[in-house]
Amino acid sequence: MNTKFKRIYFLVLIALVVSLTTVTFAQTRPYRVRDRQVQTLLNRIETRTDTFRRTIANALDNSNINNTRREDRIDTYINDFENATDSLKRNFSGNRSTTDDVQEVLNRAANIDRFMGNNQITRTAQNQWKLIRTDLSTLANYYRVSWNWN
Repeated sequence: MNTKFKRIYFLVLIALVVSLTTVTFAQTRPYRVRDRQVQTLLNRIETRTDTFRRTIANALDNSNINNTRREDRIDTYINDFENATDSLKRNFSGNRSTTDDVQEVLNRAANIDRFMGNNQITRTAQNQWKLIRTDLSTLANYYRVSWNWN
């Protein structure tokens, strides 16, 4: 009887450890792909955003939006977006990224998207923004965040 009890106790202990490990893993990794894929995507978003910022600055300098509140607004939107992506990258690097971090990035991106849709900006800037949007949709998918650009 004592041996039977020890076996059952041992099996219950193993089941408990496995379930706790699974719960812990799920809590620290809210995305469903490999770490390297997320890191590559975050780096690409950062690089494309830097390029987008330069392109839109040049486009606005040569437009009727130059030195207006609308130019200040898009600059603020891009700064907010970059801050949100930087925060996500920091949290990802520290194994603390959450779906809320991704949602914040997407919310900030929505402001830029509305601006791009409501203003005549160069085709180059529009194309660069489309690439970023595609990456952001992939990011939302990785983290299982429901997102629709409409």
